[in-house]
Amino acid sequence: MLFYRSFCRASDAMYYAELYISHASDAEEEATAYFVLGQTMERIRDFESALRFYLQGVELEPHEQFYQYFFRNNIGYSLNQLKRYEEAEAYLWEAIMIDSSRANAFKNLGLSLEGQGKLAEAAPCFIAAIRTVRL
Repeated sequence: MLFYRSFCRASDAMYYAELYISHASDAEEEATAYFVLGQTMERIRDFESALRFYLQGVELEPHEQFYQYFFRNNIGYSLNQLKRYEEAEAYLWEAIMIDSSRANAFKNLGLSLEGQGKLAEAAPCFIAAIRTVRL
């Protein structure tokens, strides 16, 4: 699954992800597959499909903070790419509430707010993203 994702071979990655999901023993394992599928779709710029996989991952309610945060962040990112800025905003705020030590959601929230024409609100988000960047 990861191998094919890295080479942008979406159909192969999907095949192995579906196989992985069918044998998953818990929600965390299923979440892994949906996360990889979402990333694979992002790489080929199919943001509708990426969004669908990330939403399926959120529905699993995984316990790991990594998935709780990145599913919401990546939903927001995908919605931004689809110019659905208002929808993205809510998911990005949720991601920030889960983990405010990561830059991604702050940056994506800034883009969401900018897309809505809320420039004064977007600026502090970009500043927060810069302050939280992990080197």
